[in-house]
Amino acid sequence: KRQSCLAVFRNIHNAGGLHLSIDPLQERVVFEMECPGVRKCFKVVYEECETLQAVYSKDRCHNLVVHQSKPLTDCLSNFHSGVEEVTMVLTA
Repeated sequence: KRQSCLAVFRNIHNAGGLHLSIDPLQERVVFEMECPGVRKCFKVVYEECETLQAVYSKDRCHNLVVHQSKPLTDCLSNFHSGVEEVTMVLTA
């Protein structure tokens, strides 16, 4: 079962401590958080992979989004600060 490491840190503000270890035999990263009255343990399987880079030419990208920063900032403030990606769909 694949699981994102981000799920481990959803409620990190409650943690009193964090212990991180790597188990190379089982290919797992183990996160142990000490929370009030309970110790949470997450065993996340990892998979090694190569880093990919997008190959594109800026000259061939004909779309350009220009917007005032205040309305966009107000919109993005509705998302949790830990969100890595937000997709915008624009229609004419």
